[in-house]
Amino acid sequence: MNTIDALKVREIVKAKGTNTVTVTLLKGDGTQRTINGLFKPTSDMKIDESLVKTGRIPIYCLAENAWKTFKEHRVLDIA
Repeated sequence: MNTIDALKVREIVKAKGTNTVTVTLLKGDGTQRTINGLFKPTSDMKIDESLVKTGRIPIYCLAENAWKTFKEHRVLDIA
């Protein structure tokens, strides 16, 4: 499975803004995870700044109503 280049991932994230997205990731054990969510919070969603780390991208998971992060070099697809 080929991942998307980390710089390209950052470009896509910036372009998506507050639109809902589906991100497919490659987990450390080789399985895939899919997260439906938002990269940028709306006015009533506050992001914990501790989630913003180098090489990680925060996403607000709609199914769990919580912030998650993923490693930018593990992205298979963003739609």
